[in-house]
Amino acid sequence: MHTAAVDAHLAEPRGALGGFPTSSERDTPTRGVLLGGRPKKRADSTVSGSRPRRHPLRLAAALGVTLVLTAPAQEALRESLAGEKAASEREKALENQPYNIKAGPVSLDFSSSLNVQYSDNVNYAQVGAQQDFIFQPQLNTRVFWPVTDKNALNLNVGLGYAAYVAHPLYDYLFVTPDSDLSFDLFVGDFKFTFYDRFSYTENPALNGAVSGIADFGGLNNVAGLNAAWDLNKVILSAGYGHDDYLSSNSQFDYMNRASELFFARAGFLVNRTTLAGVEATGSLNTYDLSFLNNSVGYSAGVFLTWILSPNLQIRPRAGYVNYTFATEGAIGRAGNPSTYYFNLAVDHTVNRFMSQSLEAGREVDLGTFSDFSELLFVRWNTTWKIIKDVSLGTQLFYEHGNYPPIVLLLAPGQPTYLFGDRYDRFGGAFSLGYQLTRKLATTLAYQYTLKDSQTAFWSYRQNMLTLGLNYRF
Repeated sequence: MHTAAVDAHLAEPRGALGGFPTSSERDTPTRGVLLGGRPKKRADSTVSGSRPRRHPLRLAAALGVTLVLTAPAQEALRESLAGEKAASEREKALENQPYNIKAGPVSLDFSSSLNVQYSDNVNYAQVGAQQDFIFQPQLNTRVFWPVTDKNALNLNVGLGYAAYVAHPLYDYLFVTPDSDLSFDLFVGDFKFTFYDRFSYTENPALNGAVSGIADFGGLNNVAGLNAAWDLNKVILSAGYGHDDYLSSNSQFDYMNRASELFFARAGFLVNRTTLAGVEATGSLNTYDLSFLNNSVGYSAGVFLTWILSPNLQIRPRAGYVNYTFATEGAIGRAGNPSTYYFNLAVDHTVNRFMSQSLEAGREVDLGTFSDFSELLFVRWNTTWKIIKDVSLGTQLFYEHGNYPPIVLLLAPGQPTYLFGDRYDRFGGAFSLGYQLTRKLATTLAYQYTLKDSQTAFWSYRQNMLTLGLNYRF
């Protein structure tokens, strides 16, 4: 889970802050685990609750793990980083979270949660805001199977349901974004990861361009192969993924698409605490319907992972991104963006009582109401553990988004001009968690979101209060 307390406690939040994943890798680097580590057979003692020893220095996110909003150039970069984050989370789960069921060589971990939410604006509307209570039961499963000492099968699934009291039409089943099936294979100095990452959600807060609707989202599935080659002072990695997106709302069926995603990266170990390198990505994006324009995207840039101390890690990256759009869609081409991207992530454990993370960046992505959109964002999260069994978290964010105006060509000679939009979103959240027993914890959280849009009636405010129970079997 993420370091932000709200993200840690709220399994499938409907508010904006819950939809903004942040970097959570706090370990320091070492030479021997750049590729994620070979599968380990776990001792039975881990099932009973003992913690295995931690490696003193680790570069679990050596190639610069920074996950931003959505997948689909930059969507290929995002997918490659998501894969590295998934590998890092699997390694952490093996070391920090004892599995509670053992079946031969297979280790399993089960947990569940129940969140009760109140929102005064479930449809993210400026006029006609709808209030509702939402019940969200969820079951999480993690499976680790070291098939041999050189390969392992991993499964991580979060499955839940959101039930609306006053608006049952909005009810939906969800699969959490961190769900994946992967198989790690080591061959000499090579590591191959075959994976399938999948999610299903209807959370409009994940897309700042969207307003006035409660059921926006869909199924996202990315299957592919990543490979890494450890050359001692150099780590070479490359990968391919096939991404399918299917909208859950027929109003947005024009967003259904398939994307071919490619990435390549070379990281150089400057010293035992610094990794620097170059990266490049590419994408081919094809829509099912001829409304938005198909595109080819690519990006190229540099990255750095710098461990200043065991408690402070900095990960900047920056580069150039370009999209070239075709003209066969129902909308006129809004242009071919040729611009820059950047991301800066800082993780800091101040002391044993407080930790914080800061992330800022600029990105270009495939659009919702236009061919593409641009986003500038800042997110700051803190976690406090001052009193035994009590955790306190805060979260602040700001984002500035825009997408260009378009010309809708529904009939020859009859163009319809549609305005683009510029918007700002602000938000903050506060959460309080208490460990009731060894297996049962409770959380109370509040979050506030404000969107200020240049488009009439697309601004909104939202207040949300959540009470959660979490049980680990």
